[in-house]
Amino acid sequence: MIWELAPETGYELAAALLREHPDVDGIYLPCNKWRTVSVIERIEKDHGKPVVTNTQAWVWEALRLMDMRDPIPGYGRLLSEFK
Repeated sequence: MIWELAPETGYELAAALLREHPDVDGIYLPCNKWRTVSVIERIEKDHGKPVVTNTQAWVWEALRLMDMRDPIPGYGRLLSEFK
């Protein structure tokens, strides 16, 4: 089950995919039960590509609808560069 995977698995998978496909625009990590929040910023820093998870996207959309656009550091570009 995906929720049994360690967060490091998300980093390793993303790193492998980005090495194989360096021209992609970014990485999407699915499933809110996959605890990947702790590796999002490291993936972005190490590979220079944005990372989006469905949980980040839900938070971004909820905050946007409430017109709350203050940056939230620690959860990747999507929330730290909130616009």
